Amino acid sequence: ICGQIKTEREITEQIFTFLNRARLYSYWTQKCEYFGDSWEDGRLRAIQNSQVIILVISELGIKSIEQAHINPDELLLEYEIIFELYNSRKCFILPIHIGLYTSENHLKKFDSFSTTVYPNKLHSHPKSPR
Repeated sequence: ICGQIKTEREITEQIFTFLNRARLYSYWTQKCEYFGDSWEDGRLRAIQNSQVIILVISELGIKSIEQAHINPDELLLEYEIIFELYNSRKCFILPIHIGLYTSENHLKKFDSFSTTVYPNKLHSHPKSPR
């Protein structure tokens, strides 16, 4: 389960708890770590060994990707690896989009996934497959 930031954490924890109660093995970086690995290598290994990947995506979560050509971005690195696995038919992706709550406590529709805000430049992360 990929859901890293605060706005995604509550729903991600609910999914993780549900899957484990149903006795379906699941990996979430907030609850699981590979011993002996760096957190990044452990997380990437878990992704590469997954058959189903649940992407919990929020507007705030993807905001950092806009500058990934300048600042290496861990979330974009995860997405790149996940989509490589998907394109080679090694996993299935289940995206869950989370909207934001407004100041009036109303849920705003998730509509921020416009590719126009992302530069047409390569990711600067040294482990990026691009």
